[in-house]
Amino acid sequence: MFSAVRSRALGRWRPPPHLLPRLLSSAGASSARPAELIELSEVEKVLHDVRAGDVRVFPVGEGGLHGGACADYMVVATGRSDWHVRNIAQAILYKIKQKQKGSNRILMPSVEGQQAGKWVVIDSGNI
Repeated sequence: MFSAVRSRALGRWRPPPHLLPRLLSSAGASSARPAELIELSEVEKVLHDVRAGDVRVFPVGEGGLHGGACADYMVVATGRSDWHVRNIAQAILYKIKQKQKGSNRILMPSVEGQQAGKWVVIDSGNI
């Protein structure tokens, strides 16, 4: 899963009508997933809680943009300032760490662009 946050530079995107049921339901998620992996709905809740703007979910997995080559979903959101963008990224990272608390194996996400805050990309592995 990729989470990309950029300062108001991204335009509006609306999913095609045939993808809406898939985006709005958790039917695509496997029921055998480990409990320490963060769910897409949890990422969306964190983004809503920190008031990220223009939150968009792109299905890139099987049947999505690239046939599942690199990720299942790409989540894109905007922030009002560099500080807000960094805060959004920190909130997502905190949620990922909290979800893995007490787990036998902790998977730390890869983060790029966090120092400057103009944009941040978080590769959290599986969600």
